[in-house]
Amino acid sequence: MDKKEYLNEERYQKTKGKIKYIILVIFIIGLALGGFLIYKGVSSTNISSKAELKAELEEKKAELEEKGIVYNPFATYTDKEEYDLKIITEALDPSFNNCSFDEYKNNDLTKEYCSANSATSNFSKMSYLMFGGFVIIASCILCGGLYLNLVKRREILAYTAQQVMPVAQEGIEKMAPSIGKVAGEIAKNIKDSDNKDK
Repeated sequence: MDKKEYLNEERYQKTKGKIKYIILVIFIIGLALGGFLIYKGVSSTNISSKAELKAELEEKKAELEEKGIVYNPFATYTDKEEYDLKIITEALDPSFNNCSFDEYKNNDLTKEYCSANSATSNFSKMSYLMFGGFVIIASCILCGGLYLNLVKRREILAYTAQQVMPVAQEGIEKMAPSIGKVAGEIAKNIKDSDNKDK
């Protein structure tokens, strides 16, 4: 019966190659996913549609104002056109994000603008950028840790042993005479105590 050899250089090199391949795949997936999220965060595809929708709302607002309708933020609106002017004016207000409320999100005039506005908001962009950056950094850390622990461990241990062995050997050589002297004195004391007992 043949003994199976578990520790041989050929098997070690094959396993090392497989681990390197897996680490490379993880790294590429992390970079691709993180890069896609960052791209999604900085892409400006919705900005042009948001500008067009804003222009349409401003045009509608101008039409209503030309009819003599005046915006009053504290009034209770019963007329549909007065209410439309209120909704449009408040949705376009840059000082406060009214588009986060259902009244503006669900209104026929402002729902498309509010949808585009939320898609291009700074918070939405920042969350994509931060998560994309986190995925890239995490994949780099994970792959680096796996590479050092699984692929380079043998070389690191060999280097450490190569650095430690001369120091340890020098220390042993310097301590050997002292240890021999102490051992000799202990042996002498034991021999003397045995002779006294007889």
